[in-house]
Amino acid sequence: MAEVKLSQQGPRSRRLLAAESELIASLYASVATADFFMDFMARLCELLDLRSGTLGISNRVTQEIKGGWPYRIEPEYLGIYIAGNLASGDRLLEHVLEAPPGRFYCTNLHLDNVDDYQRNSELYRRWAIPQGIHDVAMALLQREGEWVSFVAMQRSVEQGGFSEGECQLLNRLLPHLRRALQMHRYFIDTQGQQQSLGEWLSLIRVPVLLFNEHFEASDRNRAADQFFARNPGVSLVDGRFDLADPTLNSEVGFRVMEAVKTSIGQHSSELGLQVVRPLAGEPFHLVLMPLAGRDGQSVAGAGAVVFIHQAGDGYADDLSALATHYALTPSEQRLCEGLLRGHNLKQMAEASGRRHETLRSQLKDVFAKTATRSQAELVTTLLTHPALLFADFAAPPAN
Repeated sequence: MAEVKLSQQGPRSRRLLAAESELIASLYASVATADFFMDFMARLCELLDLRSGTLGISNRVTQEIKGGWPYRIEPEYLGIYIAGNLASGDRLLEHVLEAPPGRFYCTNLHLDNVDDYQRNSELYRRWAIPQGIHDVAMALLQREGEWVSFVAMQRSVEQGGFSEGECQLLNRLLPHLRRALQMHRYFIDTQGQQQSLGEWLSLIRVPVLLFNEHFEASDRNRAADQFFARNPGVSLVDGRFDLADPTLNSEVGFRVMEAVKTSIGQHSSELGLQVVRPLAGEPFHLVLMPLAGRDGQSVAGAGAVVFIHQAGDGYADDLSALATHYALTPSEQRLCEGLLRGHNLKQMAEASGRRHETLRSQLKDVFAKTATRSQAELVTTLLTHPALLFADFAAPPAN
């Protein structure tokens, strides 16, 4: 790539050159905060007139996410990219991985048959066009076996494509982005979660894990160890769930990412429920809870708590402890217990000889008593009740 002289640079490039030192300083200042990369990317978008940007770490084989900092990319579209395996048709990503490292490549400048690709590729039809994304610039930061870290920046049709000169200026930022990412990971690895959380884990009788900002399980209780021991088809590899199914791994990994990002204010969700049906063994529920930092900025306080509930564990099968709390009738209690075991209303109606409409009406009464609005919300509420989580929780006497 021929060097573009300063006199040939456009106004956007000149703005970036004038603010380059300040921009780099802001990147290093953020490595120990929950807003790592986000403030840097916000400033870069202003200077270079960008629509959005992403810094990510993913597995090239399984598409699992090890770390992600999306700026102005909605979680919905992250999910579409992952669940749809769109990386397999991402021509720019393939070009970046095969080309010499240490530089940015972009769709309009470095790919052949660009017009056809942007009109007809699944990546553009399902991901780029709905977001108004036209041109993308991407660079590889680091490769560690199957794991790659990369940075990507996007522009809309109105903002136009990237120029050679802009790519050269972005290349100057790559060593700093690589070093800042390494520093950020080191900070998280050395800080870990607050020690008090580890003590709290020992009080919980259900399997529970803590995930840090890299979506890695940083701690777990004894019940979790016992769960993995009796479910050989489920394990933790490099701190992430390994369910012997790459698609399921990615799905669960994305839900963990959502919870972690909520904990630092980069996404909005509350308790989440994921029903997992591994290839081997019994299905189980994951209840994902964002863990807010102490001041909203400390990375050490960011993460997610994940509870595991499996049919046959006893505490999730018998809801008698909750019948008093929610004034459940015996039949309503049995209905809730069936939902916790993964049964639907049709299955429970057939097994009990009752009408499906009767169970639907009964479920509405349970919704009213538990202040929930859906089966997923009901199951999450029941599974996270202290009467099930803590062995020493005493139910209040009935009125």
